[in-house]
Amino acid sequence: MGNHAFFSEKKANWLLGAFFVLVLGIICKTFRDYGVTWDEAYHQTYGDLVLKWYLSFFNDMSAVRHDFLIFYGGFFDTLAQLAGHLFPWGALETRHLLDALFGLWTVFVSFRIARYIGGYLAGFFAALFLLLHPVFYGHMFNNPVDIPFGAMLLTTLYGMISTYDNLPKFSFKDLLRIGLPLGLTLAIRISGIFILLPCLAILWLSWLASQASLNKDVASAPTPNILGALALNLAGILAIAWPVMLVWWPWAQLDPLTHPVIAAMRASRWDINPPDMTVLFDGKYYGFSHAPKSYLLQSIFVTLPEFFLIVLFIGGISAVWGMFRNPKPTAKRVLIGLLIFTFVFPVSGAVLFNAPQFDGFRHFLFLIPLLAILGGISFAIFLRSPIALWIKFIVGAVVAFSLCLTVLDMLRLHPYETVYFNRVLAGGLAEGSKKYETDYWGNSYGEGILWVIKNYHPDLQRKIRVMNASEPFQTAYYLEKTPELRNRFEMVDNDPDIFLSTTRWERYKLFPGKILYKVERDHTPLLYVIEVSKKPS
Repeated sequence: MGNHAFFSEKKANWLLGAFFVLVLGIICKTFRDYGVTWDEAYHQTYGDLVLKWYLSFFNDMSAVRHDFLIFYGGFFDTLAQLAGHLFPWGALETRHLLDALFGLWTVFVSFRIARYIGGYLAGFFAALFLLLHPVFYGHMFNNPVDIPFGAMLLTTLYGMISTYDNLPKFSFKDLLRIGLPLGLTLAIRISGIFILLPCLAILWLSWLASQASLNKDVASAPTPNILGALALNLAGILAIAWPVMLVWWPWAQLDPLTHPVIAAMRASRWDINPPDMTVLFDGKYYGFSHAPKSYLLQSIFVTLPEFFLIVLFIGGISAVWGMFRNPKPTAKRVLIGLLIFTFVFPVSGAVLFNAPQFDGFRHFLFLIPLLAILGGISFAIFLRSPIALWIKFIVGAVVAFSLCLTVLDMLRLHPYETVYFNRVLAGGLAEGSKKYETDYWGNSYGEGILWVIKNYHPDLQRKIRVMNASEPFQTAYYLEKTPELRNRFEMVDNDPDIFLSTTRWERYKLFPGKILYKVERDHTPLLYVIEVSKKPS
């Protein structure tokens, strides 16, 4: 499907390989630039506990009692801890590299999906657009849940799409294509089942409808036979996915049916966070359970680079025009419809069920690859259309300019690509920071504490007392790397000499003093390093 390309397949494969080798090189060069986010300590501990569960032959029960993380599978966390023991860069640095590789896999799967539907050109643009989404790219390096979850969810979606032409009866290989990544998706976050099973149902029902409308032979087959074949497919997929999920999830192993259901039912409950937690949205503070219904979509669109807005607009116009000219449900339209459904369904669910919203769209990061795929397909269709060449040239030039501008933005923001805001809807970082959260996850603590280590040498006869406004681990990780640093610094929870704080909730005002250093981008502060004023004793 969509085999037309401007290059021979051999040349295209070489170019694609060079593209991914270049990206891999950039990842390997920069993965140590990113700081520690506030979730990583919990997930690092959880990965260790899952390993102990197996190494103790199920006698060490810590993994099934570990706070709220028992409701999550340990697939990525366990892999990350294993990698941390094998490679020399440090536990968190190794985790960041592995996380980035999952992100790169997501880019590759985006290419595969777009190529399957719209050809090589669509695949290339999908990969490029996703890679140049600054927020997605920034999360690739230190998001221990949403990047691996998105990678496996998209892989499952690709399995569904790539087996579409084999319906209604699947081979074992077809079942593996869907069941294996589905199991790994659920082995990170069980709530993925609420997205992927409806997607599977919609895809198969769309197949039935399209076959009937096209008068294919399968449409005349007895309906019970077709439904029976689909039911067997579903049973086979779940028979593969469920054990794969259980391998990585100790708490679910204790009760393989009830515990996953309990975890799924808790998926929308964010009771692990303080009830008075607030989020900055559109210039106002809201309780995290009372953000406006526009929170999710607006958070997505104010961080979309302008080229996304252009190609998605083109896609919408093309879809309407195509339906007007030929309303028949072709396979390509069914698969594009599945991508649209996969985006719309979870967004609608979050709005309708008033799911708690905070940290922008971090928990819905898997939506961005879908937009990149749709954008890639749209732009490729546009370039191949019979539209006048001068129109293609103008639109292509605008898209290329926006792509180049986004690259420059990412270079300027590095390693804080996650604080990106577009110019059209948000006014850029300087204006966007007045209305929305910036470094809500504390990525900038790494740069701040490294500045302290290198530059702060007071004449004290005791250890330097350090405190931060988030999780102590985010600075302690750096201060405990060597005996010299452990003898020089200590983390405290009161009366600090040095206080580090991001701008979130203006906690930097908790301890007045002299600002020694600011982490900032585009003249916008992200974190303050403060030498605390001491009251006379």
